[in-house]
Amino acid sequence: MAVRIDGYFDRNFGDDYMIKTTLEHLPEVKFVIGDTKGVSQMLRRLDNVKISDEETEKTLRVIGSGFMVNSPEAFITELLWLIKGKKEPEWCIGCNIEPFKNPLFEWVIRKKLEKYELITARDKKSYEWLQKNCKKARVEYFPDILFSMEGLPRATGNKLGISLIHRSGDEENCTYYRAMAEIADHWVEATGQKVILFAFDSGMEDDVFACDCVKKMMKHPQMAEYSIHREGGEIIEGYTQCRKIIGARFHSIVLAIKMGIDVYPIIYRNKTKNLLEDIGYPIKGSPIDSINASECFCFLENESLDFDINEKYISTSYGHIRTLKEAIEKGS
Repeated sequence: MAVRIDGYFDRNFGDDYMIKTTLEHLPEVKFVIGDTKGVSQMLRRLDNVKISDEETEKTLRVIGSGFMVNSPEAFITELLWLIKGKKEPEWCIGCNIEPFKNPLFEWVIRKKLEKYELITARDKKSYEWLQKNCKKARVEYFPDILFSMEGLPRATGNKLGISLIHRSGDEENCTYYRAMAEIADHWVEATGQKVILFAFDSGMEDDVFACDCVKKMMKHPQMAEYSIHREGGEIIEGYTQCRKIIGARFHSIVLAIKMGIDVYPIIYRNKTKNLLEDIGYPIKGSPIDSINASECFCFLENESLDFDINEKYISTSYGHIRTLKEAIEKGS
């Protein structure tokens, strides 16, 4: 059986590696990806991937926050899709559900998800919502797919990593960027070590813009380097050089925890809070628009957190792949 892959293709580290990890765990399955501009070379190079527009019997959506409706425009797009009876994938793995602003927004996503046969969630609260609202689908919960990444190198460096996020509407001197520049300078002055500014998304969301803004505001810009997700490997290589991470991107936190690097979470969506609750992480972090700078400074100056992710939690993350494999074998 050939399975079409549907997802977010726009040079985003998290989405690219969710898809890559899934496909690498299922080398016996042939996957088809449409020849869209945003498909990373790291996906094109996989042996079991064919870049083609050919039709397949089943479609798999590998996506995280892919079911959000947070504006009237997004609602209209989803509603038109629903009215036109557009085909949805049969399977979706690795998703989460964010709180909806009103019952109408929630309704249109619920109607969309009613068409699915299999949905796996990456946090418990999303799982509970899906169980309640998707009665016809098989719904399961497992930790984020990237916890099942294998072969990651050890982090042995002494730099500070700051994963930045560029949100629509953020100005060059916004409070968030100013706080990150202050934290970067504090690290440089306290340790004499460099800072790596990470752009997990180098596509339309353009985290490179955020890196540029923070570097311009730093008192020691010469001590800042960039690590930008492009063809694969850049972010992970950058992480090996870091002793601590300040993480805004969801998968910047997942990657740090997986690699055993202390991370201070910057919260911009509920999915991050849900992750931290699920794993019992000892630091709650700060909301992105009201960052507790003194708490961040203490995090930078303190010794290691000595936090070890539960091995059972890691092994459970393979459940997305196992459940998908069962669906593929059943479909075949």
